[in-house]
Amino acid sequence: MRCFFAIPVHGAAQQRLATALAGWRQQYPAVRWEVAPALHITLQFVGDWPTERTPQLAAAASFPWAPFTVDVSGVGAFPDRRHPRLLWAGVEHSQPLLELVTALAARLGPLGVERESRPFRPHISLGRVAAGASPGSWAAGPSFSWGRIEVREFCLYETVAGQPPAERYQVRARFPATSPSHAR
Repeated sequence: MRCFFAIPVHGAAQQRLATALAGWRQQYPAVRWEVAPALHITLQFVGDWPTERTPQLAAAASFPWAPFTVDVSGVGAFPDRRHPRLLWAGVEHSQPLLELVTALAARLGPLGVERESRPFRPHISLGRVAAGASPGSWAAGPSFSWGRIEVREFCLYETVAGQPPAERYQVRARFPATSPSHAR
């Protein structure tokens, strides 16, 4: 199975992004836009993983961590706005989020899951731009405040090929916060 760990996007931020995605889908058809139920903040990409070893991933990801909030604002593109391949909404680079990413990577490393070589840049993937296509002035728009996400759990997702967009990322395990909340 092909899998990753991520924080599901929900609440007001998901609703605002869903509204924006509906408009952008009409305005910029050259982009393969995500659907609201699929929105997430990736913590750790695992890649291809043997299904029979999934319990090892779940055991490694079962550790105490405190709930926290992150603000979602702005839009951007990877690798950059002039040559966009992935369009995203920005996620606050907070200390609790960095601590969660670091703790998860440290626990998955002994299983052979490689840490990302690039620095962690929290974001919510919104759409993929086809080679040679352009999203026009999308990334040049104003800075948006999408709201705040209450992070109370993260999940192990499996990417299932051939499924409709809303079912492409399927939750295989949930990991709720278990410690007192981080003060904000």
